[in-house]
Amino acid sequence: MARIELSLYVAAPADRCFDLARSVDAHLRSTAATGERAVGGRTTGLLELGEEVTWRARHFGVHQEPPPSRR
Repeated sequence: MARIELSLYVAAPADRCFDLARSVDAHLRSTAATGERAVGGRTTGLLELGEEVTWRARHFGVHQEPPPSRR
């Protein structure tokens, strides 16, 4: 199994980084070029424990979306 590990050093407090990691809005801004959208679950704001978000996006020219049972 392949493993990819990335490290990024950020000059910000840990709680700010944590909130950005669980922010649906920040993710949407970072993927604006792909037209990614949150289409199910929490679609805005900060994800809380146990919450989910379902995405619809285009990557490598292929539209990716959840099966109808997950929308």
